Parts: sequence; C-alpha cells; structure tokens
Amino acid sequence: GSGYSQTNYSSLQSGDTKNSYIQTDIYFDRWYFQGIVSRYSSETQTGSKKGWDDTLLNLFYKLLTNEYLSLNIGAGLMLPTYESGLENEELDYKTEIDFKYKIGKSNYFFGSYGHAWIKDRNLSLIRYKNTNSFNIGINHIQNSNASYSISYGNSDSIYKNVKAIQTLEISYSLDIDSNWFIGAYYDYGLSSSASGNSMGGYIGYYFN
Repeated sequence: GSGYSQTNYSSLQSGDTKNSYIQTDIYFDRWYFQGIVSRYSSETQTGSKKGWDDTLLNLFYKLLTNEYLSLNIGAGLMLPTYESGLENEELDYKTEIDFKYKIGKSNYFFGSYGHAWIKDRNLSLIRYKNTNSFNIGINHIQNSNASYSISYGNSDSIYKNVKAIQTLEISYSLDIDSNWFIGAYYDYGLSSSASGNSMGGYIGYYFN
C-alpha cells in the first residue's frame, strides 16, 4: 500500500510525507501474526529525508468469535529501523485489544484500545512518553464484496507536552474476486498535532 500525509509523525514536522508499505497476515486457528515494513519520503522546512519507518511485528489471539461479537487481544514489537539521526532508538513494545459487534445484517461497530511502552532514550531537548490510543467506528457492508466505514481515532504522541493526535477517517474496501482486494482511506485531522489531510490506498491478495 501507499499513502500521503501533511505531517511526518516520527519527527512531528509539517511537510509532505509519502509512505509505502508491505503488510503480511498469517492465520492459524485462533492465532494470527502480522508484520509491517514501510519506507517514507518527507519534505519539511528543514529539508528532505527518506528511510525506513519502525518495523512492526504483532501477534493476536481470537479470544471470542460468534455470530455477533468478535474480540481479539494482541502484543507487538516495534523494531527501531527508523533512524532519527539522534542515535537514541530502542526496541518498543505494545499491547492491543479490538472488537467488532454486528448490528442487523449489514452494519457493525468496531473499535480498539492500545498501550505502547516507548523505550527510546530521552535527550536534553526531547522527552518521550508511553502512549495510549483508541479508535471507534461503524462499518456498513454494501454487498458481499464491498464495505465502507467511518471512524474516530485518538492517539498520544510519543513526545511529551504534545497534544493527542485526533483524526476522523473514511475508508472503503472492495473484494475484486476470491483472492484480490483493494481499498482506500481519507483522514481529516481534528487536532493541531494531526496532519490536516492524509489519504492512501492499498491492494492485497488472499492465499487460500
């Protein structure tokens, strides 16, 4: 997938930022593994920069699954592949819980809550903090192949004394056939710490 943002959230600088990523999900019974590798290219007031974002490795367990409700819990590692130039990057950790609750035949509520332990070393002018994040939204299943959703997200910045990042997101996904699928999203920033506008799209493949 790929995306565009008006803020580089890693450095918290305003500027055109493009991102491309590869995500892999592997399912086994009630467990599933998720890995995300991404690169960025950013143009800010201090110049241009490009490189790797932190690499995400997550493991989830399907705690509950029935006709109306699904509940997952998970934990993950954030490998310090992002290079800030400050030589203070460390391995970070996180936990997450998410749910889906079906309403009628074609709608469901969804949401998640996560906590991250930020281990990057503090510097004289840069202080880090552990973060909390959550999102909640509603998804409408248009037909057997397509759905769209609207959601609200709230995430702490990893930097102390920075307001929480609040966004409103609209997304759409479409199954082309039994294997291929595509999707797109648009985020509108609701807080001064959020990008004014972000958008992106992706294409994926199911291995049966």
